[in-house]
Amino acid sequence: MATVEKLENLDSSDCTRWGTKAAALARLVRRGYNIPSAVVLEALPHELTEEDFRNIALTAAILGAGPLAVRSSSANEDRPESAAAGRYLTTLHVLGDENLRAAVSACRMSADGFPMAVIIQKQVPATAAGVAFSVNPVTGDPGQALVSAVQGLGDKLVSGEATPEEWTVTADPVRTTSGAVPVLSPAQAQRVASLARQTAREFEAPQDIEWALDEDDLFLLQARPVTALVRPVPLPVSVPSGYWHRESVHWPLPRTPMTRHGFEPGAGTPQ
Repeated sequence: MATVEKLENLDSSDCTRWGTKAAALARLVRRGYNIPSAVVLEALPHELTEEDFRNIALTAAILGAGPLAVRSSSANEDRPESAAAGRYLTTLHVLGDENLRAAVSACRMSADGFPMAVIIQKQVPATAAGVAFSVNPVTGDPGQALVSAVQGLGDKLVSGEATPEEWTVTADPVRTTSGAVPVLSPAQAQRVASLARQTAREFEAPQDIEWALDEDDLFLLQARPVTALVRPVPLPVSVPSGYWHRESVHWPLPRTPMTRHGFEPGAGTPQ
């Protein structure tokens, strides 16, 4: 029978059995990060049996009432060299045993025959959600964290349905572009950026995280390495010996009739 295990009990070193995503979350939840309760179905090379589905439903019942999120956890996603973001199926708002069965089956089928572990997670009733990078992924600047936020669940951001509010967070957060309505306060943007940076310190590598905010409760939903990160190339600079002084005869601006009249004696009256 297929094994379905609580997230916090997983062997986080066994990515083949539990997938990279679940293994990372298992490590983080044991380190005290605020991660929604979840159980994980191990990756299996064969079709699930009726007994397997009964076991899945029975174990998932410990998550309590309310909608569930069913998410992929493959051994070949969320890796430093390849994220495979959006490649596999996630199903939200899953209610009831039959819908859970259908969501688990669809998630496994999205792997095209590759063994796929499945995360069954308590869905956060998010007031805001999104993604965040612990560094600027475009410039490689480690002093800038980027936060994207939408109202409600983060699926609207992934699908492109909603235009996110964007924050560049240094010592003082700056909202660079915005969607139709404000989503986060500066303090909330700082909290999300701090969570991304804390996760990066945990894994000793820049991280791309998914997060959700339920009123004032901030949840970490996923953490993966930033792929294809631009790293600044150090350029050696040799400063020659000697001294410098201001050059006094160079005129850097265009010589209009007005400037000639004012600064060149005998230039005549401007026309």
